[in-house]
Amino acid sequence: MTSPKRRRRTRGDAMPLCHGRFHSLKDKLEIVRAWPDVLQIIGGATAFDLALKEAQDRVARFQAESPRNPFLNIVVSPYGPIACETFLYGRSRIMTTFEGHYEEWKDAYAKNVDANRIRYLEGTPRFANCLRIEVIDCAAHFDSRKGFIPRSVSGPRSAHMAVIFGIAEDPRWMMQADGITVPHILADGLELNIPGFDAWAYRPHLRGYGTCVELSGDHSEGVYFTSTLPSLWE
Repeated sequence: MTSPKRRRRTRGDAMPLCHGRFHSLKDKLEIVRAWPDVLQIIGGATAFDLALKEAQDRVARFQAESPRNPFLNIVVSPYGPIACETFLYGRSRIMTTFEGHYEEWKDAYAKNVDANRIRYLEGTPRFANCLRIEVIDCAAHFDSRKGFIPRSVSGPRSAHMAVIFGIAEDPRWMMQADGITVPHILADGLELNIPGFDAWAYRPHLRGYGTCVELSGDHSEGVYFTSTLPSLWE
């Protein structure tokens, strides 16, 4: 019997983890600085200083509240010019982080992924060619007894790219997801237009299966008992 393929230790694996799942902001800045082509995407190295300055109050509030909230996460998000390009860059970082342990819904993500396939949910904040330090509540709306319907709770605070980049920066978070103690994740701030399915009615859905992560898409009018719809601090 051959042994299962071991996932290569990622840059952040040896770093201390907050609540056993999230890297510190300092470590995440180091992780993102090492990503390929990131400076071209965000407009140069000064984007890091600008992001830290803009997020001062947000970071201070996070530092005050994080110790008593095990699902509060701070994320470094490099935004490209439009939603689909930012999403695809984030997806590539997830694929690298979970190399050999990544699966996706091919109909949704494998071909012709452009502005006609992925867009921001109306009303959510939009950013372009910059770096953002964002805070998300990774357990918002999670209710294993009653569940929730994304369309009924979505709005301006629905997180989008921070979900995608957060998983790339914090693989342990997704590896802990069991839908019971740690929920799977819907990026409700992004809408998917999948050929052959209801137009713009699907959302990226990330599920953890041990050391594996799966990127799929699920309907915004479904009822979810094992997932969360992270909310964004602004």
